[in-house]
Amino acid sequence: MHLVVPQVSQDQVELLWRPQVGFINTDDIQHTEVDEDAVTTVLRRDTNFIPDLSNAFEVEIYRGDANPVSTSRKYSTIFTCNFDLVLYPFDIQMCFMRLQILSASSEYLIFNATNSHVAYLGQKLLVEYGIGKIDLEVDDTKQYSEIRVQVELIRRYGYAMLNIYIPSLTLLTISFVTLFFRAPIFEVDYDAPNSQSWVKQTSSSAGSSLVKVIPASGSIPVLPIPFVDKFSKVKFNLKFYILLSRYPGSTHDSFIWNNCALRAKFAEGDFLDCHLLGDSGYPLERYLLTPFANPMTRGEERFNRSHTRTRVLIEQTFDLLKSRFRCLHQSGRSLQYEPRKCGKIITACILLHNRCVRRRIPLPEAEAEAEGGEEEDPDDPEPLEAAGARQGRAAGQQARNNVVDNVFS
Repeated sequence: MHLVVPQVSQDQVELLWRPQVGFINTDDIQHTEVDEDAVTTVLRRDTNFIPDLSNAFEVEIYRGDANPVSTSRKYSTIFTCNFDLVLYPFDIQMCFMRLQILSASSEYLIFNATNSHVAYLGQKLLVEYGIGKIDLEVDDTKQYSEIRVQVELIRRYGYAMLNIYIPSLTLLTISFVTLFFRAPIFEVDYDAPNSQSWVKQTSSSAGSSLVKVIPASGSIPVLPIPFVDKFSKVKFNLKFYILLSRYPGSTHDSFIWNNCALRAKFAEGDFLDCHLLGDSGYPLERYLLTPFANPMTRGEERFNRSHTRTRVLIEQTFDLLKSRFRCLHQSGRSLQYEPRKCGKIITACILLHNRCVRRRIPLPEAEAEAEGGEEEDPDDPEPLEAAGARQGRAAGQQARNNVVDNVFS
């Protein structure tokens, strides 16, 4: 036990010699200070005193080696620590707080290992770590005496699992699984009539025709090929479903169609209940219906009007596409790139357009095309009908007549 003498005044403290301790592993190597925030007291451990008979006042003099002077002050600083994350998130970090005497070397001044101790008074559980053992070690073997406080930080691996690994693994799993699904599968309107297959669903939600688009560069044609099922009432959703951008703009429509993989599927009978709509630039076939050049009956006129109304929808889609991406518009002049890169730009624009439609991003105001639409390309000559294609044209005429008789008559 010892008695505490009332606080020593600041004037008296300034007359005392006091050691300076530095915090070594801080950013700017801070050190202890004795200022107005410091409290200095005398710990009276020895009750024996020496009377001063020469002094007229009653004065008691105590020995300094038996009654130490104590100075306390609160410090707020940040110590640096190097983490070893090899075993993350099951790692245990050992951090140190190094305190070193700066006033004199260890030959003259050292820490008292017997009376030195450390206590942690804060919360044991932090956000990512838990506080483990805290040890104190005095080292007098170096040039300056030093105290090292070792703090054990045990990582809370449950926090890392719930907030880092599980969300990341979930996102990676979803991303990997989507590789096995084709994008058009998720672009189907299930309210469409006769939706017994993917082609049928796409046909009832697109309501468009097979046309050729010459972009601003005039070098790469794009073929959006939606389906129409027997001229049924369809819903128009402004999306492109099939894209072909490998031929220059001067290529005739019929040539592109003859070299399209979709034509081979139709020819093999994969889509028996569906028809494509094309303008007069395409050959009339069993699965590709073009308008009547000279309608003679009321049914043929109604067929042509319905055919035209359907194609207006696809023209509107192209207007919106070019309005959204001005690099495809003729007002933006041509794309100053090689044809292969132009094709990639057009493909990217169409994919982004589909995403904008799917995310319901507001559409820009469609400007009227300077060329007055793309109903016909005046530079395209009439398609040449090979001798082997006459039989296909006859089958196309029969299919078109059946549509007129069953739907428009």
